[in-house]
Amino acid sequence: MRRTPLISLTIPALLAAVLAGCAAKPKPTPPSTAPSADMVQTLRETYKTTFPSAKVGVVSTVLADEDYAMIDDIDTAGLKEGDYISFIDADQSVIASGSIVKVNPTSAAVQFTAGTRRVQVGDAAVKF
Repeated sequence: MRRTPLISLTIPALLAAVLAGCAAKPKPTPPSTAPSADMVQTLRETYKTTFPSAKVGVVSTVLADEDYAMIDDIDTAGLKEGDYISFIDADQSVIASGSIVKVNPTSAAVQFTAGTRRVQVGDAAVKF
């Protein structure tokens, strides 16, 4: 019995389609989380050793409809409007960046541009 070329091509194509449909789908990456208070303290100590002028704070408020965040628990001495801020998650990955728009005695307001995710309360904010 002689096979026609169309059947010879159809069988491998069907087999490939069936096998491709059975392949495991990649698991979605879970969203990153904010660092714990202990981790923020560790970041402060680590960055102070490597970058003596670094300042680390914690996001206390995020305006939902605008890209503004308030950073508390930060030494504001020497901070000024326009200073660049990096927001980092528990994995110490930069999730967003921005610049200071207002410095208060114990906090700083930052306008940010979202990166891998939106800034959330509890994220660490670092000024190098």
